[in-house]
Amino acid sequence: MTEPHLTFLASLDCGATQASAVAQRLGVTRQAIYRTTTEMQNEGFLPLKPDPVPRNQKNIVVTPKGVILATNARQALEKAETEFAKRAGFDNLDELRGILNLSLGDSIKT
Repeated sequence: MTEPHLTFLASLDCGATQASAVAQRLGVTRQAIYRTTTEMQNEGFLPLKPDPVPRNQKNIVVTPKGVILATNARQALEKAETEFAKRAGFDNLDELRGILNLSLGDSIKT
């Protein structure tokens, strides 16, 4: 698994997710989503299925193997966050998340 694969997996909803919604959420093209979906489909983590309502859309559904991967990834992230918070001297992860989510204003234009 690559970092983009894990980011992609984390962006999926619990049920079926339209590929176009994932593309919009991640700020990438639908082609990039289909490429990643194909790679993960070949590994058995998710299939791409036609949406019955808007027939021109495709839904991404996570397989049981994909659910295990997502669960393991979330647990590993939790451990990493906790260890980072300890090493950085934060009492809890909420304090750290608050700092990391601070708005720094508009980006600097060069």
